[in-house]
Order: sequence, then C-alpha cells, then structure tokens
Amino acid sequence: KTGGFRFLIHPVFGLKVDTWSSDTNEWLAVDSNVFPTAWTQYVLVRQDPTWMWYINGSFKVSKTDTRTGREESYAGFYLGRALYGYWYRGYVSQLIIYSRALNDSEVQQIYADPSNPPTNGLVLWLDWDSLDCANNKWWDKSGYNNHGTLYNVQCVDIIKKPTRVLSPVR
Repeated sequence: KTGGFRFLIHPVFGLKVDTWSSDTNEWLAVDSNVFPTAWTQYVLVRQDPTWMWYINGSFKVSKTDTRTGREESYAGFYLGRALYGYWYRGYVSQLIIYSRALNDSEVQQIYADPSNPPTNGLVLWLDWDSLDCANNKWWDKSGYNNHGTLYNVQCVDIIKKPTRVLSPVR
C-alpha cells in the first residue's frame, strides 16, 4: 500500500490536508476554511478512522476516512514543498510529529507552552531554536535524530533581539 499526505494553503478552501491512497486511487481532503494572516498553530490528529483539525488549541473540524488501508509514503517527507514543486511561501517555526493520537488537553498544552510539548510518543520535534541555517540543518529535539536538511530556505529572526540602551555620559 502506498499513498501520500500533503498540507497546503488552498486559495478557495484555506488550510487543508489531503491524504491519497493507492488502494482506492482517491484523495481524502480535510479543509479548515481558515486563511492565515498571523502566527497560527495548526494541529492535525489522526485517530483511525477520523482526522481532526485543531487551530490555536481549539477543535475546528473532523472528517472520517472510510477508505481501507493505511497511507504510507516511500518518497520521503517534505515540509514546505510538494514532490513536483510548488514551494510554500510563509513561515514555519515548529513541527512536531507523534507516533500516537494526541488528546484535547495535550493539543491545548502545546498551544499554551510550545517549548514544552508532551514527550510520550514524540518522534520529531523541529523547533525554531534548533535551526542551523549556516549548515542547512534543522536539528530534531525529540532524541530520535530525525534531522531535516534545508533547501531553498531563508532563515529569519522571529524574535527581535533586545535593544541595548546606554546611559548618557556625564
């Protein structure tokens, strides 16, 4: 069984997640109808057979997947790019992947304190403070060494550095 998974910003449907199954040769779309204009936390939870969207710690929408089989990707994992191009134009400050479904309180915990996510089942944790733009790496903080390689990325500071103020000379 092969298939794919994509997260994209669609001009009509807003943020959306699609999964494709080669067993049925069809896509399952979960549309959020949210068009981001500010920093926003997006969480997608799959608890077979249901996909659930959370936005800024709150449940938004769910969709049940009635297809058989599980999607598996043999093409690698791309954040910000589809296999056939279409680069994402925006900012990403954190990506967390778990080997299990999160519950409502865990999603809210990550929203309230993104620097301290639950560790049970955590298999990938890419955070803004683990970016190494000089070496084109995004270091995984989960302990599983699922490090990312950066391509076509422009790193920017998301936190302004404090201004140094000097007292006048007397």
